[in-house]
Order: sequence, then C-alpha cells, then structure tokens
Amino acid sequence: MKKICMLLSVAFAVSGRIAAQSDFHMGTSANPDGTTICIDSVSMLIGGKPVVPVMGEFHYSRFDESDWHRELLKMKAGGIDIVATYVFWNHHEEEEGVYMWEGRRNLRRFVEECGKAGLMCVLRLGPWAHGECREGGLPDWLIEKYGNKRLRGQDGAYLSEVKKWYGQIGEQVKGLMWKDGGPIVGVQLENEYRGKWEHLATLKSMAIEAGFDVPLYTRTGWPQLTSPAKFGEILPLYGDYCDGFWDRSLKDMPGNYKDVFVFRSFRNSTVIATEQLPPQPGEDNRADLKYPFFTCELGGGMMPSYHRRIKIDPRDIYSVAVVKVGSGSNMPGYYMYHGGTNPVGVHSYLNESQKGRFTNHNDLPCMTYDFQAPLREFGQFNGQFFMLKALHMFLDDFGGALAGMKPSLPYVQDAREDSLLRWSWRGNGKSGFVFFNNHHRLQKLSDKQNITFRIPGVVDFPSSPICIPTDAVGIMPYGLGIGEMVVEYATVQPLARIVDGNCERTYFFNIEGVDAEMCLSNEGARKVYRNIKPGFSPVVEWTDNGVKHQIFVISSSDAMNAYRVRYNGKEHLVVCSVPVYADGDSISVEATGLGKCSMTASPEFIDELCKRNGLKASRNGAMKTVEFSTECTEVEAKVSLVHGAGEPRHIVKGARGVAEAPADSDFASAARWEIYIPDEMRGKDLLIHIPYVGDVARFYADGKFVTDNFYNGNVFEVGVKDYPADKYILEVLPLQKDAPIYLQSEAMPGWKDGETVRCTLDKVHVYERRICNFR
Repeated sequence: MKKICMLLSVAFAVSGRIAAQSDFHMGTSANPDGTTICIDSVSMLIGGKPVVPVMGEFHYSRFDESDWHRELLKMKAGGIDIVATYVFWNHHEEEEGVYMWEGRRNLRRFVEECGKAGLMCVLRLGPWAHGECREGGLPDWLIEKYGNKRLRGQDGAYLSEVKKWYGQIGEQVKGLMWKDGGPIVGVQLENEYRGKWEHLATLKSMAIEAGFDVPLYTRTGWPQLTSPAKFGEILPLYGDYCDGFWDRSLKDMPGNYKDVFVFRSFRNSTVIATEQLPPQPGEDNRADLKYPFFTCELGGGMMPSYHRRIKIDPRDIYSVAVVKVGSGSNMPGYYMYHGGTNPVGVHSYLNESQKGRFTNHNDLPCMTYDFQAPLREFGQFNGQFFMLKALHMFLDDFGGALAGMKPSLPYVQDAREDSLLRWSWRGNGKSGFVFFNNHHRLQKLSDKQNITFRIPGVVDFPSSPICIPTDAVGIMPYGLGIGEMVVEYATVQPLARIVDGNCERTYFFNIEGVDAEMCLSNEGARKVYRNIKPGFSPVVEWTDNGVKHQIFVISSSDAMNAYRVRYNGKEHLVVCSVPVYADGDSISVEATGLGKCSMTASPEFIDELCKRNGLKASRNGAMKTVEFSTECTEVEAKVSLVHGAGEPRHIVKGARGVAEAPADSDFASAARWEIYIPDEMRGKDLLIHIPYVGDVARFYADGKFVTDNFYNGNVFEVGVKDYPADKYILEVLPLQKDAPIYLQSEAMPGWKDGETVRCTLDKVHVYERRICNFR
C-alpha cells in the first residue's frame, strides 16, 4: 500500500482576538486560602496556572445517600475533578410549597460530601433541566398553574416562582460556595435553551440574588439562541453523543452521529435532542469561539428508551472523548459519569414519558437511570471507566502544557471515508501531542498501514511507517521534556508523572497493536528505542541536577488498572487487578466476585503497605507486587418459575409517534420468577446478574419496586444491598419479533421458524461485592 504521509495542515477556526480574564464577568474567583479559579479564552486557570479539568455528572437524588461518599471517591479515582449535578425541581417540590430536602434529596449533605472527597461541584439549577426526568424537572403543579406557553421565558408570574425556587436552593447550600471555602465553583442556568438571551441574563441575576456568587456561570452551547448573547456573562459548554435514544429512527447510527468520531473544527453538536430541537447549523457561532472550549455533555454512556434500545461499547465512549480533546477541548465533561435510580414520586413515577405534558418525546424506564455510565446504577464499574481514567491521568499531569496548544488537522476528515487515518495534533511549534482514532461505532474500520505522522517543520515519526490497527485509539507525544532529556517522539501513550523526592518516574503505556518506539535526545546525543516490551523495569534511567529520572512503558491492560493514590503523605502510581480508591490515608479496593487480587507499585509504597497490614511482597522489575484475597463469593441463585407470560400486549404508537412503553397493568401478563438468595449471603453487598431475553423486566424486593430494564442485550444487574428481602420477584414481558423498536443486531435473539415472541431466563448468579481497607 502507498505510504500515507499526512502533509496538509488545516487550521482550526479561531476568533479575531484573544479574550483575557478581565473580559469575563463571573463571580468571586478566590477562596479563603487565596486560590483562584478563572477562565481566559483558552482554558481554566486554578491559582493562575492553566489546567484541563474533568467534569462528571452524578445525580444525588438518584442514589442512596448512605453511599454518596464511597461513590464520590470512586469518581475521584476515575480522574474526575468536578461533579456536576441537576437540582430537579420536582424531586424537591412535587407538591406546591412542600419541600423535601432529606434522605437522597439532601443537597447540602451531597455538596459537603463532594468537598470531603476533594471534588469541586457545579450545580445545574434549571429551572428546566430535562435529564430524562418527568416534565424535565418542572413540577406538575407549575404546569397546571401556568400552562406550557408561560414557562421557560420572561413571564412575570413564572419568574416569581423561579425566584422562590432559586432561593430555596440557595438556602440549602449557603456557605458552600468556593469563596466560602466550599466546593461549589459554578452553576448552570436553564438547559438546552433556545429562546432569547435576555431570559438567561435574568436567571443569572436571580441566581446571584439567591447567593450564587461563583467563579463560573454556564449554559449549554446548544441550541443557538434567538438573540445575541452579551459576551463574557455566561460560559457556553458543549457536548456530543455517539448515539441517542431520542432519535425517531429505528436504524443504526441515524443522522450525524458518525461525525463525532472524526477530528474537526466544530464545537457544537448536531445530534443532541434531535426529537425536540430544530436542526442545528453545522458551524459555530463565531462570538462563542472567544470562550474556552469546554464540554458538559460528552456521552459517558446512553440510556435505552422504549423505542430505541442503544447498547454501548466502551470504546465508543473513549474514542469520542479522545477526539474531542484532540479537536481542542480543554475540559471533558461527561453526562452521565455515574448512573442511578429515580426516586419514588408522591403521585407518579418521575421518568420522562410520552404521556407527559411538557417533556414528552420518549418513554424512559420508570426507575432505572443506569445510563450504561462509567459507574452504573448500583456503583458497578463499566469498561469505559478504566479507559477514560487513563485519559484523565494524562490530562492531570500533561494538561497544563496541552491547554495552550492549538489543534491542527492534517486534512479535512470525512466520517464516510475509511482510506485515511483520522488524526490531529495539538502543539506549540516545538512540542505537542498527536491524537488518533481508528474506532467507529457499529462499523469495523480497516487497519491503517504505512503510517507516518508528519508535524510540519517539527518532526516526522516514527523511524519506519507503522500500522494503526482497527479500533486503536491513542495519544503520542513529541518534543516532550523530561528533566534535561527530550522525548523527540514516542509511539506509546503518556500516562502519568510521579515525583517522589529526588526521584521522578514518567509512565507511558503501549497502545494495543502498535509497535512501541521512543526517541530520546540530550545535547545532540540521540537514541531510538525500538520494539519496547512493556513491563515494570525502566526503559531508561538517568540522573540530572540531583534528580533520578526513570521512564517506564507498561502494558495497556496495566494502564487500565493504574490509579494515582496518595498514601503515607506521598503520591504513588498503583496498578491493581481490582479498583482502588483512597480515603484519607487509607487505601480501599473494591472487588466483585473475585477472590485473589494483586497490587503493584513502587517498593516504598508496597513495603509500607505490607508493614502496616501484615502482607508479603515479591519483586517485579523495579517495582514490587503483593497478592491478597478479598474472599468474595459467587453462587448460583435458586430460581423458581411462578408462571409463564400470557398473551403479548398490543404495542401502540404513543403521542410522539414512537412505540409506547407498557403500563403497570400490562405486567399482569408478565412471566414471573421468584429468586432466593442463600442464607449465608443475606445482608451482604450483592449484585444479582439476570441474563434474560424479553421486552421489559421489573425487579421487586418483598413487593417493593426496586428497578426495571428495557432489554438491549446487556445482562440486567441489580444491587440489593439496600433491599434485603426473603425473596425477590422478577417480572418479564415477552419480546415480540415484530415490535416497532430498535435493537442492535447483536442483541437480537436467533428467532426460530414460526417463533414470534421470546421470554427466557438463563442461570441467575449472585456476586458478592466487598471493599477491603488497607491502613
């Protein structure tokens, strides 16, 4: 095949001038310690230094409050810096004048827990939120009182209600702003608002009056407003999704989803909320280009709706995140990063439904809001958690330099084209990073042979053309300084830089299927390391200015299992076969159905861990490894079929022209099973794996409706730690062959001749989830 050298540099769109910090009219930037949070036209600055923070969405009212602390620590372990959360109005004032701020609705406690975990917080105030919540979060009484047309605008009576609501939120979090020493660094005003700018300006004034004096005021950058925004008042944040439950189509990847997998000079999205928003232009508002490129809704997963059952591949999520950063984004913000379960309403379920009066385009499950997120409905770890964590570790250590690097494209990329590698670079004229993506959702891209990355006037690498295999996604450095040494280029991905006194360890990892090569130079001397084998021995080490430097290249699987933890007063890189998170000066590992585990880190870390906890370690290259047992158990549950499914229901099209989800009454004809947990496992933190094939499943604990599931090919998982019961009930409606719903081909059952419905349950397994704490 002809050697592919990327020659043409395509400049990204930039504004006519650079906006300075003084051009932005935000709130108080300094906390009591004097640490400031500001923005300029390029990035966020903390303490005056550019950073690339990571934001992840977690809805406190959709998760049990007793586990908030643990889940926030897991988010931090995944590389999250800022927790975003909706404050759903109808979760707190379902009945007019009756406010609920206790239990899982205790906003103040949640924000305090964010602070304890060392996380910043952004509150998405609404008043309209969406979030697949009933009526987008607006209470039923508000809609009945004012009607649809008076809401989300400048109607005086409506604004009076919003003022009271903002005041309630402000009272709950009083004293928790950044300026007070609290974690709240920003608020979002409204959501996906397409009206006049004046309404957003009014909401900002009302938020400030309610006590929200914060470093960042934000809005969603989509859709475009109908009147010009005043620059510097409210920061637009962007998003993109690899697929959407909201589309009317019952086909794979409709519309423009394919475009999110290519690098491009475009911040906005043409795929979000296509069922309710008018088509969005394929070019950005030029005035918005004077703001930094931040996101708040990169899809961390995707909910299945009743009519469109999306099933996510973790690589879909990771590749889109890398593409966005490679296209110039200086803050990945994920929606959702952590899933949950809807609270039970006083009068109704609190899910979005076609039968609603305001937000009524889709039927979502009554209870589950799992979202196939990095952390799922009951805190389970999803595959993209580990992939994204490696990206976030890179941004934590190298983001300060990356923030000021402008993106460039070697050519204009077309998502319909598979002959060329999709890639970009961000650089400053001497150093930078190459980003590439050879993954595309539901499409197998070809291996890209004979690849040389050419950065005009700087470097061509590697020494010989390489192959970028199907599904490979990665980041490669060039001109990267490490002490007095320069990594002229490397075909391995930067992971982390750990400084321990006079020893600095820089970690890279090999990209699966890509030949690992690194070129180092110092004062004219140059050496190329080829065919690097990953492991825990340094590729090279040297000392300059009294500091010992070591470069490691570990395997991609070890990088997925790598965590940055603070222990005994120092930072360490820990590679562990199960997830690790730190809480103060203790280390916690979380295992599910896995007995034997191992942990590898520096000798200093492992020796101290063994000393404190009575463990023994072995040498592993320049590192040490310790093995331990979590003593988790796994059993097959006792399952009894009570009765099979009755006649399948007649599926009708709902108010918005798509298939309507079943009502409570339809489950009278569902198949029913009883599930019994062995006595010795009761009272433990358990996950029940339910491999069923059907249409919709519901799970009950002693008659309590716990959660539900729209079948999409994934195993239905239910955490029952908070739902101890003598027996559990599973109800499943049959899947109908001719149902007007979208299922990906891999989720389709192999229909037999003459078969028109399927309702089956395979062996149900129960896995113990155990947290082991090390001093």
